[in-house]
Amino acid sequence: MFKMVDYEEVKVSDLQRVLVFTCKDVAQPIEVKHLEVREVSEPLAKKNAVPFREIGPSFSIRCRRDKMAGADNFKEACRKPKTANADRKKANKNKSTNELGETKGKVFVQQQDISTLAVKKFKSNKTEIKEKIAKEQAAKAERD
Repeated sequence: MFKMVDYEEVKVSDLQRVLVFTCKDVAQPIEVKHLEVREVSEPLAKKNAVPFREIGPSFSIRCRRDKMAGADNFKEACRKPKTANADRKKANKNKSTNELGETKGKVFVQQQDISTLAVKKFKSNKTEIKEKIAKEQAAKAERD
């Protein structure tokens, strides 16, 4: 059922780690073991006496549900949350997430109108501005 490739020959000297799946009967669970071989030699392999050592997790798997759920339970189990629904999810433009999970985005601000900007005005500045405007108007009048 899960076979990818059938191997006719295996180079035993390169064999280091093995995952073993064993199922004795349909009613029995599938046993999974992670084994390691430190040193493999051809004579030991020919005698089927390779010294395996269990190194990793070993567990058993059993299929406990082989019937479909009721219609209401099945519908609830297949329901997708609104946030995970790609069609309804709002488009996140100009946002990016880096490797650390931090979200960064660009913010676009409209250009401010300086004439309507409330700025604290001093009397000395008012007189300087009036003088400057008067000089500009006089220079403009001379040109015309």
